[in-house]
Amino acid sequence: MEEDGSLSAYPEHEKLKQFNAGYESATQAVGDFLEWIASQQSARLMVFAEWIEEFKITCPNTHFTAGGIAHCEVCDENGSAATSEKKSGWVPAAGSLTGWLADWSGVDLAKLEAEKRAMLDAIRAQNLTTEPKAASA
Repeated sequence: MEEDGSLSAYPEHEKLKQFNAGYESATQAVGDFLEWIASQQSARLMVFAEWIEEFKITCPNTHFTAGGIAHCEVCDENGSAATSEKKSGWVPAAGSLTGWLADWSGVDLAKLEAEKRAMLDAIRAQNLTTEPKAASA
């Protein structure tokens, strides 16, 4: 922490401090609300997603002819073929409440954790260089 009380040596903490000051603890209120929603059995945070589903199908072609196995464009004569289908729908949102709130506030959680460790290291170093006061008898 700087002499003027700022956290400029710790930019992610400064960003979080400014965000919270601007929203008057909005992250706490939003977090509490989302935790409450998550605790309800019938409520889920969902997102609309698209994905490709791959599966095998039985080849509809007849492979045997009088002369043996005929060439098959679908399955290459093995009787089944890999195919895929584009799907879409509502799925549970991935991620964590902490991660969503950090994304919303623009704070990088990994950098924030590194800054916390740096703060603790600085405090430990300061404590090691400070001489203990002599005990009064």
